[in-house]
Amino acid sequence: MSDMRMPRRRWTDFPAGLRQVRISSGLTQSDLAEMLSVDQATVSRWERGAQMPDADMQARLRDILFRGRAIGDSRLTHLVRSAHNLMALIGADGKFVAISEPTRAIVAEPGKFLSDIATPSIQEAWNTAIAAGFFRGETASINFVVEVSRLDGVVTHIEGSLHPAPLTDGSVLMLVEGREIAADLYERLRTLGLRITPLEEIL
Repeated sequence: MSDMRMPRRRWTDFPAGLRQVRISSGLTQSDLAEMLSVDQATVSRWERGAQMPDADMQARLRDILFRGRAIGDSRLTHLVRSAHNLMALIGADGKFVAISEPTRAIVAEPGKFLSDIATPSIQEAWNTAIAAGFFRGETASINFVVEVSRLDGVVTHIEGSLHPAPLTDGSVLMLVEGREIAADLYERLRTLGLRITPLEEIL
């Protein structure tokens, strides 16, 4: 049996974490269910916190979601390019691999480097991700707020999250999702700092 009932209070972060990682990997509940040989309703129960996968199933989840077998590269780049919000894929070298149309207000085209747009807050987020083992598969997500200059020179503020996006060759890209926020909200959130969720907290 691949499920067991567990007290919900022990797993308050697991359902949201699983859903977040599944979505950032470009998978539907049905996709993940098929890969695990369970039904879609089982994945739904895990994400709602109604059931927990046992230790063996958790190991299989880690293998699928964090060791490069989750999705094809073209599906991931399509997800980013077709997004209606700020979204980008960045390699471990800091190079933009794919960007959404709204992101073009900040980064003109893929192939540019993060250093081309780096402000102190962006550099801090990048350095924190590297130190947290982001590209080694040790981080589930990082929530951030940054200040950035758009290509038209206007300074804007972005709240968002970084998620590991494993590729079929075993490498990991950084999936960046964000939204513009008001300057006063940025100032309030900035005092909270970056929020890192290590992988072991959700799986």
